[in-house]
Amino acid sequence: MNKFFSIAVIMIFLMSSLKAQAQVITMQQLKNEVSKQVVNSYREYTDADLKVELLTVPFSELNVKDGSLTYKVTSNSNRFMARDVKRVEIYVNGSLNKVVMVPVEVKAYKNVMVARSEINRESAVTPYNTLIQRREVSTLISNVLSPSELKRDVIAKKMFKEGEVIDKRFLTSKPDVVRNQEVTAFFKSSGIMISISATAQSDGNIGDYITLKSPKYQKVYRGKVIGPNKVLITM
Repeated sequence: MNKFFSIAVIMIFLMSSLKAQAQVITMQQLKNEVSKQVVNSYREYTDADLKVELLTVPFSELNVKDGSLTYKVTSNSNRFMARDVKRVEIYVNGSLNKVVMVPVEVKAYKNVMVARSEINRESAVTPYNTLIQRREVSTLISNVLSPSELKRDVIAKKMFKEGEVIDKRFLTSKPDVVRNQEVTAFFKSSGIMISISATAQSDGNIGDYITLKSPKYQKVYRGKVIGPNKVLITM
């Protein structure tokens, strides 16, 4: 009986000793550390306000050795990911003690331009048909249009519905001369310059050569775009 009692006492002592040499990391502790490091690493890609959530994780706490804890959170992808699986290395007193894989979801909130009303394809996108709203844009993180970027008119390459976030992939810069638009054609010959009104037959930016048609003279000319709605024709 005394022998069994002695063994039981020894087992209890060993278990107590092992417990004293271990510590528990709660799910909240892990979430806080992962969130902090993910936000810091994503600052390279966006200035949006980020919220990190841990998705389904098959444990509620982790047992590691006792000591000073440090963490290293990495990913196989070197870009912003709305959903990813992060590798979390847990170090105790500077030595790697445990590695866990943690699925995360990142929400990104930012003030962006949205369509105030429906914007048709080939229409100008301006401060008048857009407005600023705070939206969750994690899936469009590098393609949203911020208020500071709408410095000049741009053209929509698709139809934007009312309230839709303006996606920069479907925008193009408004040309200095727009097809079918009335422009001023300057004729230069032997130091003499005159001007007439004409209709652009194609889009063009400064430096481009385009064709023009004069409704008055029913003639077609070729000239160089020298400014917004201005074309120079050298005779």
